[in-house]
Amino acid sequence: VFGGPAGRAPYGEPGYYGEITHPSAQFAALMAKVAVRLGGGADHHRSPALWRLDQAMGGGKSHGLIGLWHLAAHPEALAATDIGAIALDQAAGILGRRLPEDLVEPRVVVLPCDNMTAGVQDSEGPAKTLQERFLWRLFERETEKWDRYEAYRDHYADKSKISEAIASVGHPVLILIDELMDYVRQLSDPALDDIATRDMAFLRALLDAVNDVSNVALAVVMI
Repeated sequence: VFGGPAGRAPYGEPGYYGEITHPSAQFAALMAKVAVRLGGGADHHRSPALWRLDQAMGGGKSHGLIGLWHLAAHPEALAATDIGAIALDQAAGILGRRLPEDLVEPRVVVLPCDNMTAGVQDSEGPAKTLQERFLWRLFERETEKWDRYEAYRDHYADKSKISEAIASVGHPVLILIDELMDYVRQLSDPALDDIATRDMAFLRALLDAVNDVSNVALAVVMI
């Protein structure tokens, strides 16, 4: 979506993504429930916070994550596609009312773990651990991004601090984690023991925190 050596992928546009996506019942239902969690306000509890996409290789896991990214990043444009319209209609059925067209402008945190090297600084910021990468992306639109990042960086195992960081952005938050085990496998290197301890503690706390913070959803692909 964000581009690589060949530039931005065509499916980075919500209209094109809609054209190439069959609106299957299972995917529409997933998207509807995530939409409820993000934009449902006080009724967000009508949908679970945590989703694990576990189809077999080639089953559409990464394609599904891209669709969820469009749902949060471009909700009004996605609503004009078949999959978007069906999902948002189903969300309205769950809630008994239509969701806000902009889903209250969610923030999206994307962790593409097959494109991360543990212990090596990101090209786009200071982060070296999974928790630091999460924080940097969470606060990337904040005017005091560095200060916010530093304020929470040491609290990698504190569920209350992770919850506080998520809630502090004042918008719904969608967290997308792709190919998590690609990253976790790196942590078996004894030289990364300290980072492994931090990141395993962070993941445990994050998976718990998303259940406690309003209007937060997390979708993860393991492998």
